[in-house]
Amino acid sequence: MFFYVRKDGGGGSIIGTLMRSGSQSISLGASTVSVTFPVGTFSAVPSVRVSVGVADGESSIYAAIQASTVSATGFTAILSASTESANYTLYWEASVNPL
Repeated sequence: MFFYVRKDGGGGSIIGTLMRSGSQSISLGASTVSVTFPVGTFSAVPSVRVSVGVADGESSIYAAIQASTVSATGFTAILSASTESANYTLYWEASVNPL
């Protein structure tokens, strides 16, 4: 999902992405998850929020973001434990205040 801001609030040229969200499957045994944003998504380092989805019957884990891993091109989430299966999904939102 993308949200854009325009120079004149209407039909002007796009000046940047405000927010992007997505999800990524987490492989069996993973302790980190790296996400790469599409080229040109952000022109500055975004704020990133993450959560972990899990199938019923699996152990719950959480993800955290270490600030030093966030850049305009992506980030790495650190999991609270290694995954016990491939039934986990990382959900993320990244946003930049263009002003």
